[in-house]
Amino acid sequence: MSEPTSSSTATPTCTSALLRTWSCTGVPEAAATVLCTARELLRQSYYCYEFSTVAVMHSLIAVEIVLRDRIPGAGKKPRQRLIEQVPTRAS
Repeated sequence: MSEPTSSSTATPTCTSALLRTWSCTGVPEAAATVLCTARELLRQSYYCYEFSTVAVMHSLIAVEIVLRDRIPGAGKKPRQRLIEQVPTRAS
């Protein structure tokens, strides 16, 4: 595979049609958009390894968006406090 050149045009991959196929019941659209961006970054990390780190950070942001949406009174609590509030399922 050849690397993209500066003259290549980028095509948007996070279209509304793609977001609809990914939609899960109750997932905020903002989280779906951020996850779509993370997926594209991970795909592009084939060409630029550093994008994989950015993709992981974007996926964590999406998790935070969902936690803030689902936990009542999340407000401006730090991410660690939100994670501690998530109920765990017993195995």
